[in-house]
Order: sequence, then C-alpha cells, then structure tokens
Amino acid sequence: MKNYPSICEGVEFNRYCDGRCYNAKITSDKNGIYLELDRFQEEVLIRCDGRHSVDDIINIISYVYKHKIMNYKHSVNRLLKDFYDKKIIEFNSEIILSKIRRIPDIKYAG
Repeated sequence: MKNYPSICEGVEFNRYCDGRCYNAKITSDKNGIYLELDRFQEEVLIRCDGRHSVDDIINIISYVYKHKIMNYKHSVNRLLKDFYDKKIIEFNSEIILSKIRRIPDIKYAG
C-alpha cells in the first residue's frame, strides 16, 4: 500500500447523494489507512474540508479513486473545481492535473 502523508489523518469528507449529506473520515493504524464510511455506499461526490498542499490533494484523490469511493463518471476536473470553489485549494488545478495524469491507478476523465 502506498504511504500516504500524515495530513490525511483525520481528514473528513462530506459526501452528497440524492441531496443528502453523509460523513466519511480517513483514519489509520499500524495495519494501514482506512476511509470510514457510514452504511451508505452510493458515493457521488466527495468534498474535503481544510487546506492542503498539491501533493496532499493528489494523494487524497488517488486514494478515493483507487478504492472506488468516487464514481468515475465524475471527473477529476469536477472534483478540483469543487475544491477550488469551496476555497479548499487556491492554486492552479493544472499543476495537479499534470501530476494526476501520471498516476496509473486513476482513470483520468477530465
């Protein structure tokens, strides 16, 4: 398993499905990193609270895509736009996209 940065620890996601909001949270222990979800699995869009570096965002996106937490029909561009609109990131998404395109686990749809 890839070694994700400690910034992911405790990162909380709000996920939206049919207009309802559910919570998910990244935690970890000696065995690895986990995304705790509630009982609903129909994940449509993930939003992350807090400010993160380019590499942190890439790691989070890579993680949710690798574990099929976010539907592939929602592009990386859309997720990044949401991050930007919510003032979670303040940098040019092309920096992220250029790096994401080199990650084999992600089906880039942007």
